[in-house]
This record gives sequence, C-alpha cells and structure tokens, in this order.
Amino acid sequence: MRIGVAVGEYAQDIYGAINSLSGMAADFVDIETDPTPYGILVAVDDAPLPPAKNVRRYVTKQDTDAEEWAVVASRNLLCEAVARGNQYPIAVALPTPAYHLSQPAPSGVAIVGPDLGEKLTAALRAVKIELLHFENEDVGIVIDPSTSSRQSNLKLIRQCMSKERVIVAMQSNSTASDNIQNSSTGRLASGPEEIIQIVRDLVHDDYERQRLGFEAKKFVASTSWSRVVRALLLGGRKGLPEFELLSQPVAKRRWDARLGHAHKWQTAKYGNGQLRLPEEHLDLGELGPLRAMNLKKIIGEPDPRKAAP
Repeated sequence: MRIGVAVGEYAQDIYGAINSLSGMAADFVDIETDPTPYGILVAVDDAPLPPAKNVRRYVTKQDTDAEEWAVVASRNLLCEAVARGNQYPIAVALPTPAYHLSQPAPSGVAIVGPDLGEKLTAALRAVKIELLHFENEDVGIVIDPSTSSRQSNLKLIRQCMSKERVIVAMQSNSTASDNIQNSSTGRLASGPEEIIQIVRDLVHDDYERQRLGFEAKKFVASTSWSRVVRALLLGGRKGLPEFELLSQPVAKRRWDARLGHAHKWQTAKYGNGQLRLPEEHLDLGELGPLRAMNLKKIIGEPDPRKAAP
C-alpha cells in the first residue's frame, strides 16, 4: 500500500516508520498532490493535505482545526476527537527523542507558560529561589503553572521529561496530569502555594530530584513513531491503550535497584570512608559521585558510636 505523508512537523519521523513496515511505502505529499494513488493520507495536526476520503491525522495540539482526529497524543484530547465525529479515536503518547545527559538533574529552576507567571516568579524570589532561563543547562526543575490544558505545551513537557528535568505542574492542567504520575514521574500541585513548597523541597533534595527525573525519562521512552503509525493505519479499533501507572513505592524500588543492590548496605557500619559488613566492605572513594551520594543517603549520617574500629 502507498501512503501519502503531509509535509510538516514530525513528517520525517512518520515517513521513516511507515517505510520500515513490510508491504508499505510512503511518499511526501502536499495540498496539490493527486491523492488517487494513495490508500491513506496521514498528517500531523493541521499539515495541509489534498482533499481525499481516507485522511487520518495524529493530533498533538488542542487548537488543531482539522476534523480527522484519528489518533491523539494525550488522553485529554480523546473527548474532543469524539466531538469532531471520530467514533473510535486512539491515544498514543507523543514520541520524544532521548537525550544523553552529562550530569544528573541539577537544582536550577525555570518557569514556562503564561498563567500566574509573574505572581509565581515574585513568590519564588521571596523565598530566595532564583529563576534561570529555560535553556540554561543548570535547570533541573521546570514549573508549568498553566491551569488548563489549552495553555500548556505537550511537546515541551515531554522534552523536559526526556532530559530528566522534573516537571512541577497544576493538577487542573490535564495535559500535564495525563503525562505525569504524581511523585513518580513528576509533581502535581493543587495551587501556587503548593508549587512553591514542592520546588523548595526539590531544590534541596538531590536524591528525590534525580529519582523523579529518572522515572520521567523512562516513562516517555515507552512510545515510538512505529506505535503512532500502527495506530494511524488501523481501522475500526475499539478500546484505548492505557498509560503506565506507577505508584511511588514501585518507583522507589526501581530507583533503588538502579543503584546496584545498595539496600544491603543499610545495615553496614560506616567509618573512615568505608561501609563494612561482617564479610564485606566498600570504599566510597572508589565509587562514582552519584552512587556514593545515594549510598550515604540510604544509610544516613555517620554515627561515631557505630564507626568501624
């Protein structure tokens, strides 16, 4: 089958995913292309397509004007898709490139979005939290104070999560709450006062900030353009794929496992830069800084009364 792909944002990703499927071939098309040779025409958001019957769109923005909302990038868009006449829309999360980080999530704070921006900025500065430019490499906490999904940027949220930046957003913002599991892949707040308290805690808690960032990156990596294309090419599918639900205890267990069996050192005695068990010892000076820091956090502050002789 030949499939026409509208030129626009994400077109190259969809084009590559289609051509990787057996028996499928994709071509780029525009509004002046003859649609006759193509079994299906696909596009993202309002990318222009020639008039045709079998048009399917992957919608990532709530203000998209086109009617063919076949697949949406977030569950909060499903109701709008049905309202536009799509009986069985499918939700497939927006794929986001993976970013390689040279350091764990830092403690810098940035704010994006229009809602409450100025008031929140003043309130944060009043508690001695300085805000950095969003593109600054020292930003590890990003605040999205938008109170509704229409003011929030899905692409920006998922890019931050892929970079292990912790998103702090409003619970009333369904774009954020559909992508963030509170205390697992980010933080959700009921109001500006709670946002300020959450940010103050995260700035001073390296362990929790890095855990949330790690979980966020893992969460956004669970989708791909191949999944988007398969959803676009399916007809008459019923049912919706569920987003992964991660409870805080499960997230903490997975994070602890990443540290390399750190839990067994909880009962160790600490002294002279070493952890000691009856038949084993570990020199913290030989570890990387991240693992050494987290091991120290797990066992707590050194107690001279328990120090090894």
